[in-house]
Amino acid sequence: MRNVLGRLRNLVNEEMIENNLTIKEFSLRCGISYNEMRNIANGQAIDIKVSTIEKICENSHIEMWDIFDDGIIEFERVFNRLILLYKSERYSLTLNKYR
Repeated sequence: MRNVLGRLRNLVNEEMIENNLTIKEFSLRCGISYNEMRNIANGQAIDIKVSTIEKICENSHIEMWDIFDDGIIEFERVFNRLILLYKSERYSLTLNKYR
């Protein structure tokens, strides 16, 4: 997970530099709190929601696969224990390989 957060930090900082954005401006663009974006940009994030990654990708030139650069093994490890919320109900999601 540390590698994922490190790549995300680098990609977010590159995006802000390329577009001449402050952390506050980029957080507003992505619909993420300033504190959360600041923690990502400064390398202080220790955990992150999938929805946060999706918001960043939707509002930038960052692709999900750029963040999970180590391929499917890292993707499986990070996404293997997803918990989805739908209408105040919690669902656990397990990622399995399809044969």
